[in-house]
Amino acid sequence: MIEATDGKHLWAEKYDRDDGDVFSVQDELVRKISTMVHGHVDIAMRTRSHGKDSSEVNVFALLSRADGLLLQDYGSLEAAELLNQVIEIDPELAEAHAKLANYYAYSVFAHGRSLDEASRFAKKHAEIALSLAPGDAMVRAALAESLLLIGEHALAEHHADKALALNPNGFQILGFVSEAKAYLGDPDAGLALLQKAVEDDPYSSVSFTENMFDILFIAGRYRE
Repeated sequence: MIEATDGKHLWAEKYDRDDGDVFSVQDELVRKISTMVHGHVDIAMRTRSHGKDSSEVNVFALLSRADGLLLQDYGSLEAAELLNQVIEIDPELAEAHAKLANYYAYSVFAHGRSLDEASRFAKKHAEIALSLAPGDAMVRAALAESLLLIGEHALAEHHADKALALNPNGFQILGFVSEAKAYLGDPDAGLALLQKAVEDDPYSSVSFTENMFDILFIAGRYRE
């Protein structure tokens, strides 16, 4: 994969497989390549957005920058500011609302926000996101994580299952849903999803180290 504007090499991979079951190999390669390409485009966009002055950055670059910060810290104040900027420019961008809902839900732990206040803001942005893009898997996955954190377990499970049905291969989607599954009482299912995500896109696996820790802890696999 090459950056068209400057010829920079972004990603390449060689796949060696036994061709005994051609269709199985084909499915595996399509899944891995689609995951890797999407993930590396995201990484390139984040890198590019951080290299620009804020006056030059468009709404999608702002969203990409916020996304990169949230992957490092779900309680990032800078990410929340960027997401609010995005919503001021384009109030109908569902992904921004979904990720802001996630930020507010996590702020109970990150900033000591009261559960009542965090729930109010998280639910507000979750409802807006869902009304704008009910068929977006990333929106559903972010909502599952948000609702889990504020104790809306049945709704969290519903959105987690919906996200997987819509896109069973997205790296971030698998990351969000894996932790939701573990906290909802099925750490084995959560671990399987996270291992699948890491296998498909090992370059991004560091983003979900905390998820892996949480899931293994919940499963009682303390040494791991």
